[in-house]
Order: sequence, then C-alpha cells, then structure tokens
Amino acid sequence: MKSLRLLLLGLLSLPIFGYSNASVDMCNDSTCDLSVEVNVERVSFSGAKYIRLTSDSGTTAYDAPHYIDANHDGDAIDVMDRNVPVAFVAGSTPRFSAVFRFGANLDGQTVKVKATGSEGVVISESEVSVSGDTGIMAVTSSSHAFPASIRYYDHLQTGREFALTWHMQIGKGRWSRVGTTRHSVFITLGTPSTRARQQSLFAIGCRNADGQTDPSTAVDAIWADFTDRQVYRRGTNTPMWYFGPKTIVEEGTVVPMCATYQYLLAEGDGSCGAWAQLFGEILQALGIASGNTAPILYGLTPQDIVEWQGWHLAGNGLLVNGWRFPSVGVAAPGPRLPAQGPNGDSPAEFADHSVVRIGGKIYDPAYGISTNSLVDYENAAFAGFEYVRPDGHFVRLRNNPVAQEVTWIVDPWPQ
Repeated sequence: MKSLRLLLLGLLSLPIFGYSNASVDMCNDSTCDLSVEVNVERVSFSGAKYIRLTSDSGTTAYDAPHYIDANHDGDAIDVMDRNVPVAFVAGSTPRFSAVFRFGANLDGQTVKVKATGSEGVVISESEVSVSGDTGIMAVTSSSHAFPASIRYYDHLQTGREFALTWHMQIGKGRWSRVGTTRHSVFITLGTPSTRARQQSLFAIGCRNADGQTDPSTAVDAIWADFTDRQVYRRGTNTPMWYFGPKTIVEEGTVVPMCATYQYLLAEGDGSCGAWAQLFGEILQALGIASGNTAPILYGLTPQDIVEWQGWHLAGNGLLVNGWRFPSVGVAAPGPRLPAQGPNGDSPAEFADHSVVRIGGKIYDPAYGISTNSLVDYENAAFAGFEYVRPDGHFVRLRNNPVAQEVTWIVDPWPQ
C-alpha cells in the first residue's frame, strides 16, 4: 500500500514523497472524524497556448486527461494507467483540472484543494465539487506563467519530471499534502509553424535546447544532438538509423515512405530526406524556424558536364566520401562516411541527397556534418560523382575541391 494515513486528533502529519495518494483529516467545527484516504486520480492540462501532442506514429492523440492513476496506487505507471506528454508555448499560462477519489462518501462536505508545481506554477485554493466518493477541481489557471524560454520536463527521466504537489482541506480540518503527480511538459520558444505534433519532435528539441531563449543558439543546441549520430526518440534506448534495414526494404517498394520524417519517427529508420525533414520539423515545432533561422530543404544532384574528353556527361550519382580514386585503375568504394545510428555500412552512392540550409550554413542530418559554404559541404560529403556518357558508359570522377559540382534544388516542406 503506497498511501499513508495522516494521524488524527492533533498528532503530527507525515509527508508523502513521490506518490499521489494520502489521507486527510475530516473536521467539522472542533471535532475530527476518521481520516479519509485521498487519491489524485486524474490531471488534465489546458490553456490558450496548450499544444496537443501525438504518439510518434501519429495514430494516437494525447488528449486529456493526461494523467490517470486508474488503480489508485499513487502512481501512473501501471497497465491501465496513463501519463502522456503535453506542450506549451513559452510565457503562456497553463490551466489545470483534476479528479480526486475519496475513501468515503463526502456528500455535504466542503473540500478545498491547492497545488504548487515546477517553474513556479501555483494553483490557488479552490473548492472541489463533491459527489459521493469523487471530487472534481474545475479548470483553474496557474497564478504564474511559464518562463520565456525553452524548457524540458519528462517523467520518463528521473529528476526531470514536471511535479505538481497537491494539498487538500476537508471541512475545517488542517491542510494536508495528498501527494505529488509527475508529468511530461515541453515548452517551446514560439508557436509551432508546422502541423506536426509527434511527441519526439518536441522532446528532442526541448531536451537539447533546454533553457535557451534565442532562436540561433537553440538551433545550435539542437543540431549538436545530430553530430554524434545518436539521436533517440522519446522513451527508446536505441538511436534512429539512417538507411537501416527497414529503409533498405522500403526503398524497393512502388511508393517508398522512408523519405518522410513520419516514417523515421514511426519506424526509427529513414533515408536522407527523412532525416533532413526531421531536423527542420523539430525547429518548426519549437517555433524557431523563421527569419535567420528558417530552414530550407534542398535536394542535391550532380551537375552535367558539357565537355569531357569530347563527351557530354549527364550527372548520375553522388559518391559518398570514402571512395578511392587510384592513379591506375577504376574508382572503388572505401570505408563509409559515418552515418546516423548503428549503421556503419550505409550506401556508398546515391542518385540524389537531401540537406537543410539555414542562412549560409549547410546541415546534413543523415551524417551529422555541417559546413559554412556549398563547396565546403561538397568536399566534406562527396569523394566524387558518377556520370553517364551518351553511349551508356559510366564515368566516375574525383571531386574538384574548389568548384561547385552539385545542383542545389529547393524542395517543399511536407504538409
């Protein structure tokens, strides 16, 4: 039993740590009756700048109530329980409602509740509507707004939870702590400019940019998570893949979906297009994708060569860094450029590739590399390029380090 009965008749009450049920003295005038067990059964978040999130598959909407302790054992981690994340825009004021379950019929009793929470949240004293063994706190605004910065709270990480500590008074009894509920709250810097609401977009962004108030530094902080090529979806312990086994299979289908951020978040595996979209969608989800930090999605293909040894060469493929160009013989793949996730053997050649440009900087989320110019990026990413002669023969040429040899085409963001 995770509840703790508060001692009666003037004895000291013992505090509850980490759970959302306890017992409260029920007093009228100067008489205290038996203590009543109280459980915080449900908690819901709302507000003008509340953002409803979804599962990473996009198939489950995380509607209220966001916290349910179905079996009244003081936590929300069991099979029938529920504890889903919410998001808000920085500087907004959250609103809360709650349902309490009593260990006795309290019809006719006056019950009041109040709470304090992370980030200075205060739910002022308010009366609970009582019906039998159930009490309902109507929607109540916090007296304090969220800070004007990106913040990250996740109940899946010990010590990073958004905590609400609840106190209750029954009749004229003393105020007693009835427990602490722990939640996941992601606070974005601005209003999202994307319709995407998958939880990991907000979790990855807020986790890495926690505390940031400037869009540019927030972009840098989020990008840093891509540079070690170990990007995790919320609630998982395996990094997402670039061109892993699922993508390889999906690439062979008639309409492959692996080039979308939706597929990457749902399956944990995706192509370069999916990774480029993921980075941009995170920035848009956090409301930092405008002005100098607006991401532009680019598709890359090799340029044609008008004249090479009397031939017109049509651009056909990008040779990822690692290819060897011997002085005698033909070019051949070497060790691959390291890619996202556990994939040490991503394809050595592509017909095209997707990256993101912000200002003058190029970001390649699939490989976790960034540069400050187009030519620098081509040198960092490509050992050379493949072309096709008019007679159908293939030609592979080494990258020219001082020339731009790739066609950069702006692609639309997914809707």
